[in-house]
Amino acid sequence: MDKLSSGRAVDNKAFDYAAVGDDELAERVKARDQLGLAEIFRRNASILVATATKVTRSRTLAEEIVQEVMVKLWNEIDKFDSSRGSLRAFLLVQVHRRSIDVVRSESSRSRREEKVELLDRKAEAPLAEMVVEQLHMKSIMVSLANLSDSERTAIELAYFGGHTYHEVAQILNEADGTIKSRIRTGLRKIRETLESSQLGEQDDHD
Repeated sequence: MDKLSSGRAVDNKAFDYAAVGDDELAERVKARDQLGLAEIFRRNASILVATATKVTRSRTLAEEIVQEVMVKLWNEIDKFDSSRGSLRAFLLVQVHRRSIDVVRSESSRSRREEKVELLDRKAEAPLAEMVVEQLHMKSIMVSLANLSDSERTAIELAYFGGHTYHEVAQILNEADGTIKSRIRTGLRKIRETLESSQLGEQDDHD
């Protein structure tokens, strides 16, 4: 017998995990029920791995990311709030964000290796181009940090994850029009931040 957060005790052997909703499974995970976590994984593994694969272009990396997110769900289940969206949407966002982090990390590693190679060849022009690219990427990251969570998530899914607006709306369980509005607003804020940054650099040079 285990005990849910509601205080209700349930016999695991008689409990039909496949018959309950995600919210109840989340409650069972809060009660440290590993079978509840296993059922959540069974229901969502396919779409989670597909989402991670689309971002990373690697099935192996995708499976590692999904495993990492499921472990994080087990350890930080209290961060899931059913009033803010479905469990699947929550997991998709977590997987997508982690996938982007992994891709950025891999890209940074590749860029470091390329820099070493270019330095060995004394390639001055490519080095200058890389500096400009780094500065531009840093500006974009700063701009993203200035967005609201909802705007940043929508833009990350659309532009880093390669999802269509409709797919983003499905992942986040929102209307297509809402997602389009968030992305338009977020992109406008990014443009304004970048333009302001460029103007500041020009003033520094004057």
